[in-house]
Amino acid sequence: MKNETLQTILKRRSIRSYRTDQVAREELETILEAGMYAPNAGDQRWNFTVIQNKKMLNRMESLAKETAKQLGGHLAGLGNDPEFACHYGAPTLIVVSSSEENVGLDYDCSAAMENMLLAAESMDISSCWIYFILLSFFRGRENSS
Repeated sequence: MKNETLQTILKRRSIRSYRTDQVAREELETILEAGMYAPNAGDQRWNFTVIQNKKMLNRMESLAKETAKQLGGHLAGLGNDPEFACHYGAPTLIVVSSSEENVGLDYDCSAAMENMLLAAESMDISSCWIYFILLSFFRGRENSS
């Protein structure tokens, strides 16, 4: 018999279709807390940015798709696809980031994200690790210089 933690790990799937209602505040705080308890390189130098504003989510998607078009290949195909929604209509997005000085940047953020994904699964909240949306930050940085 598997314990509850292993059952959660084995049950978790990336979901790409969401209801429009927001995650309850208490559940969101629990998910964020799980991220804060992730293993890290010692400094917990990550940031968790919660985005629930539909206009902001749409703007990020637009920027990501514009960047994808410039990259060519498969990503350009997604950027040109009017049906593709890179955040899959999720009403809540958590962006995990860290400063470039963090030597464990990729590992720390990945561990925090995995903790949050598992916490969400344990509460029957669908989630998905979305890399594509990061393209919006590259495009946004380019536009701000």
